[in-house]
Amino acid sequence: MFNRYRNVLLPLAITLLLDLLLLATNTVLTHRLELYASEINLAGRQRMLSQRISKSAALIYYQQVDGADTAALRQELETAAALFDRTLRAFADGGDTEDASGKPLQVRPLMLPASRATLAEAQAVWQPVRLQLQVAQQYEYRREALRHLLQFLSQRNLHLLTLMNDLTVQLEQEAAHQAQVLRYFQTLVVITIFLLFLWVLRRLQRSDQYFTNLMEADSDIVLSLDIAGRNITFISRNTGRLLGYPDHYYLQRPMDRLFTRKTARHIHELTQALRRGEQISEQRMEGEVIQSSGSVLEVDCIIKVSSDAAGKPQELLIDVRDISERKKYERELETLAHRDALTGLKNRNRFFEFASQALLRAQRQPDGIAVLFIDLDGFKSVNDSHGHDTGDRLLKSLAGRLVSCFRRSDTVCRLGGDEFVVLLEPVGGRESVAVLCEKVIATLSQDVQIDDISCKVGASIGVAFYPQDGSSIDDLVTRADEAMYRAKAGGRGGFSFAAEVEPCAAD
Repeated sequence: MFNRYRNVLLPLAITLLLDLLLLATNTVLTHRLELYASEINLAGRQRMLSQRISKSAALIYYQQVDGADTAALRQELETAAALFDRTLRAFADGGDTEDASGKPLQVRPLMLPASRATLAEAQAVWQPVRLQLQVAQQYEYRREALRHLLQFLSQRNLHLLTLMNDLTVQLEQEAAHQAQVLRYFQTLVVITIFLLFLWVLRRLQRSDQYFTNLMEADSDIVLSLDIAGRNITFISRNTGRLLGYPDHYYLQRPMDRLFTRKTARHIHELTQALRRGEQISEQRMEGEVIQSSGSVLEVDCIIKVSSDAAGKPQELLIDVRDISERKKYERELETLAHRDALTGLKNRNRFFEFASQALLRAQRQPDGIAVLFIDLDGFKSVNDSHGHDTGDRLLKSLAGRLVSCFRRSDTVCRLGGDEFVVLLEPVGGRESVAVLCEKVIATLSQDVQIDDISCKVGASIGVAFYPQDGSSIDDLVTRADEAMYRAKAGGRGGFSFAAEVEPCAAD
């Protein structure tokens, strides 16, 4: 029996091996992408921890001035520093750290040259910071030690944030590269499988029944298109499952019944080229087909020319594969690269892209821009008392309220944790910004009902103007952050302008 059907069984066996290879490759790459996702999250948390270290040190200093108890803040500072150091060493040498829920997490050492270089620089920046933290702890966080620590953090923390952001970007790029490799490999396998099918068809009598039975076993739609009249001469019966119409709805009908106008136009150009006697190689394109509901389905089309006995092009053989899930996944990846996963607001990377463009416009126009650094007051207490799920839902609700306070021309971003930054463009003036800050504080201070829990937080805001308070976005964010700490130290629930705060010493 093998000798009789070897022309069919051999390519089918190869196809099966390719499917198994594709399955194994998908499993391996999926595992790698999960590792990259975990590493990206840890790198993002490193940025949050470095900010928390600076924030806790500043709060300890200002609360000591007011005579408040800083034991909890000291514990928070030491915990954040220990976790940052532990994770940094795990990235460099491999080892264990903790995930967001506090569970042990084994981390592999990062091996890419760019990541290794970034880690080496980050460790060089971090070690003096860690020693300064130990000195402050040794002197029981006395004001003089804390003042030196804050000055040291102001010199180092922005550099450390930049390095952790670079590490996140490098990990994201490597993950995207792995996903691209997967797509290339899948494309190669799909094309190979299609060629194997054509190999079978060239060695068997072209029977409609055989062709139909073969195609029913596949999730693709396979069709033949008459080059002369551009009518569909054959289409597999599985169209009903994918598109909602039976196969006879399309048979001997124009291709416009199946494809959208844009896709049909491209195929029409191919048939015109063939009728002019031009030679075309196998074509591959992404297109759209129309479902019975009227919705459009994204597909991948592999197109090959079938010739008659005289060698004259007769039909187009088109393999249509549903790639809507893949395209949706790609769009989700694109969204994740520019949006905060929890709140849907723009993330840090996207904010700096918008802010850089706004800065260029502000250099040419007199309207100016302003940066608002917003930190929630009392959010940690809600998170600790009612759990992370309640805290996450509270952040999503507050993010919606925050967006409602601003214009469509303004850019609202979540930096991480309970910190937000807003870019105002154009700026109406200091008085209008002050009114806006009061509005934001009043809006965020209203109770939020999460199930049967009434949550109440506040907000402290720091404001920096361009060009008065800085000539770059990094400068403006830093100055706004310093102003926010001044507002928080002044009793929380208020706002402060950068011009009212003496800037920290720089290198």
